[in-house]
Amino acid sequence: MSPSGSVAPPDPVTVRPLRNLHTAIAVLAVVGALAASCTSSNPTGPAPGDAALRITPLSTRAEYATNGDLLVAVGSPTGASLDDLRVELNGRDVTSAFAPDTRPPRGAESAPRLVGLVSGMSDGPNVVTAAAGVATASLDVVNHPVDGPLFSGPHQSPFVCTTQRNGLGAPVDDCWAQTTVRWVYRTTDGRTVDLPDPAVTPPDAAILTRDGRQVPFVVRIEKGVFNRSVTTFATLDPRPGPIAGTVPGPTPARVWDDSGWNGRLVVRFGGGCGATYSQGGGSPSALDPVLLAEGYAVVVSTLTTFEAACNDVVAAETVMVAKEHFSEAYGLPRFTIGIGGSGGAIQQLLIAQNYPGLLDAIGPAIPFPDAISIAGGVADCGLLRRWYDQGGATLSDDQKLAVTGFATLGTCLIWQTTFLPNIDPQVGCDRELVGAGQVYDAVTNPRGVRCTTQDSNVNLFGTDRETGFAQRPLDNVGIQYGLGALQAGTIDVDHFLDLNEGIGGYDIDGVWQASRTRAPDEVLTRAYAGGRISAGAAAAQGAQPTGGGLADVPVLLLNVYSDPIGDIHDRQRIFAIRDRLRLPDGTASPNVVLWTYPGADDLNSLITRLSGDTGFTTEAVQLLDEWLTAAEPAGPDDTATSDDAGSRSGMSERAALLSRTRPADAADRCVLPDGSVLTGPTTYDPGAPCDLAYPTHADPRRVAGAPITGTTVACTLGPVDASSGVYGVTFTPSQAQRLAKVFPVGVCDWSRPGRGQAPLDDTWRSYD
Repeated sequence: MSPSGSVAPPDPVTVRPLRNLHTAIAVLAVVGALAASCTSSNPTGPAPGDAALRITPLSTRAEYATNGDLLVAVGSPTGASLDDLRVELNGRDVTSAFAPDTRPPRGAESAPRLVGLVSGMSDGPNVVTAAAGVATASLDVVNHPVDGPLFSGPHQSPFVCTTQRNGLGAPVDDCWAQTTVRWVYRTTDGRTVDLPDPAVTPPDAAILTRDGRQVPFVVRIEKGVFNRSVTTFATLDPRPGPIAGTVPGPTPARVWDDSGWNGRLVVRFGGGCGATYSQGGGSPSALDPVLLAEGYAVVVSTLTTFEAACNDVVAAETVMVAKEHFSEAYGLPRFTIGIGGSGGAIQQLLIAQNYPGLLDAIGPAIPFPDAISIAGGVADCGLLRRWYDQGGATLSDDQKLAVTGFATLGTCLIWQTTFLPNIDPQVGCDRELVGAGQVYDAVTNPRGVRCTTQDSNVNLFGTDRETGFAQRPLDNVGIQYGLGALQAGTIDVDHFLDLNEGIGGYDIDGVWQASRTRAPDEVLTRAYAGGRISAGAAAAQGAQPTGGGLADVPVLLLNVYSDPIGDIHDRQRIFAIRDRLRLPDGTASPNVVLWTYPGADDLNSLITRLSGDTGFTTEAVQLLDEWLTAAEPAGPDDTATSDDAGSRSGMSERAALLSRTRPADAADRCVLPDGSVLTGPTTYDPGAPCDLAYPTHADPRRVAGAPITGTTVACTLGPVDASSGVYGVTFTPSQAQRLAKVFPVGVCDWSRPGRGQAPLDDTWRSYD
């Protein structure tokens, strides 16, 4: 890579028309197209320090190679000569695939090395060996079909193909379809137009300046199926090269002109939270003209759009396979940056936490911390609205609002109508695809497809031994609904008792029941240990330990304030995430930044917001890119030392380095309604102008006493005592007896970790 960030022209291409490659585009020889190594370039860890030779997997982890290919580097940390290097795959000489890595020095890995795309691996175990003189090294590689699964566990079944819906034609086995490549260009008046012949630049094409050169704004769009997900890659391709041989498929492949690429890959995640049992019907657009004009490559996938499948492990796996393909067919990204809102924010947080190295920085917009820890509040909305309709109608709207905690009663209504149905096994599936006859019915089809979030995540949550249904991490035992409203005098004791007597819960089919819902201990353990809850070990009070790899990436949280119109993406969530990611000494992480923008006040904007679209992501990507660039080691000694302030507060070396190199613009920011901008460490202090302009509200669980961190799925119970000062009122003897009867096993003690609440067990967990 040149100092200005452009990528050297690619070497001659090789073309692989086989179906198992899943693509009809030319595959670069990759050496000239590689960008500088990023923090995830050695995902399996370094070789021993005294090794004379080292084989490093570059495009993906060695145990998760796909499609018969793996981009690797062979180097000598001790400076041994590589002149007589011989590389073999399973005993077959593949040395000709290697050439010198001509990139700038890579800090601690600045010793010379050769890079090559090792091809022709068989499914299962493979061995790459290298020898130079008396020095040898080997790398065990496990190759998988590009359809997966890799670590997400057995494939979901049934699984409906949507390649035709997504413009790829009829599917073949396992929902695969022939990859397509096409070109578009941006006109001088800002339109995006198809470009039938990319070898000819139209006269009305907009012109970009990239690294001091003027180039036409031409974009290459590749669409194919990776990990059973329809995936689209968009890159600048100012002057595509000649057709690369005879390639089967609907479009001929041309050599990619990488001169416009800045070496960065942006992964756009989509919102929602569904259980469609399909490839999905859409994803965010990869055609982001601003990002593309700046040289970023953009990738989107249907299975990283949560509306198709609310499964963050499948999303992580899809990112890994897509990133591997891009690295091997285009070039190794210097950085990979995640963006996206709502359910797209959940994916970024959990992927960074549980599968470190896939994303180097994240920009979660209108974020939720995860789907599981917020699900209790969503279910509460359904229970409360039922109680209001069935017997609690005597409460005024102000009293109801005080019980729910939201800014408006409409917030609970939107939760109920949009995402509460995820607990109903008959609702979530796309019946046009799955077919009504396959969907579960307790009477007529008890073994049918169950369209719930937990059933869509059965590999992660396990099954109930008696029913065979997926276990559900939903619980409301011991919750004292309306406690805060009682303490404030908004409702009286009888209202409080009536509410908690009649609130009930949901059975496994999402049907209301008089008894509270209790989550099995086993599923709670799975949820916390498996990483389904972002920084799930965060205690109810006090300092919070961070979770997994999430502590080692820049996190830019983007809040758009629309609480007053009932937006479910309410403001409290950014503070919940910030508190979950506090350092072990209790201080706020310097690598978590909060930005707030004024929101719209119309229904159409709210509907758009539900899909995760905010329109504020370009600046976020540019800042995260600047931050990562600043944190790149300049040499072997450029690491955080053990006695710096970061280490004293419990930060890792990577987190401390990010803290030391944090750009000035990576500061908390609040744009007030009048357009004035506040920045700095006091921006979000209580009573500050931002707090006054954008007040933070609660939800039913926080009104019941839960802290804002919200990591407790099932609370630990303590004794119920009507004489306790916690209520702020006096119970009569009969009311005290009634309270004890309402809570026979106790009430929530939010000062203690919840049932099953424990640290993340491990990263890179497999669900085979």
